[in-house]
Amino acid sequence: EPEDEWVDAAWDSVADEPPDMFERPVLWFPVGECLTYKIRWGLFTVATTKIFSEWIREDGRDLVAIRMTTRSTRFFDRIYRVDDFLESIVDPYTFMPLRFTKRLNEGSYRVHEITTFDHELGIARWTQLRKDIRREFAIEPDTRDLLSFMFYMRSLKFEPKKKYHFRVMADGKIYDLDVVSGTHKTIKLRNFGRIRSLQLEPEAKFQGLFVRVGRVRVWVSD
Repeated sequence: EPEDEWVDAAWDSVADEPPDMFERPVLWFPVGECLTYKIRWGLFTVATTKIFSEWIREDGRDLVAIRMTTRSTRFFDRIYRVDDFLESIVDPYTFMPLRFTKRLNEGSYRVHEITTFDHELGIARWTQLRKDIRREFAIEPDTRDLLSFMFYMRSLKFEPKKKYHFRVMADGKIYDLDVVSGTHKTIKLRNFGRIRSLQLEPEAKFQGLFVRVGRVRVWVSD
């Protein structure tokens, strides 16, 4: 089934089945929300990213599934087709990931990876399915994948001009991630007006060496 139809069907199921608030913990974000981002290259919209969450049932447990899809527009497909899918299955009580799936289709580049987390043993098991490569590596008690980490950050209260340290799993490796906060700035957004926001800049390190692939700045609203 096409990815965009699958997303719409999943979103409809979330809307039709509200969570039982007496059995499930209340989190800092509404499970069932759908966030939509437009990716622009100059004046052109080249892709759309959707990030959405829902309650699922696995092995007799209520868990939270966080999913992220990115699809290029039909016009941009002719130049560089993108069809990406990320999923993090999270324990809602600890908000630690249990399983992370990454499936990327970008031009001729293909990746399909699954990582399972065993927090009791302190081990993550990473599998690259297309190449049948498997790897185990030690994790810290607070190690998260990128998607669950992004939602975990929403629970934090960042203060200006400080540095925060985290451990994040990506591509079968553990990275030290420093997030440096800047100052507040008013950002003007279409459809939202002027929003007072705090600038954050992540700096990744692997085995003590900085990982530099461009520069990323994030503005988070108050």
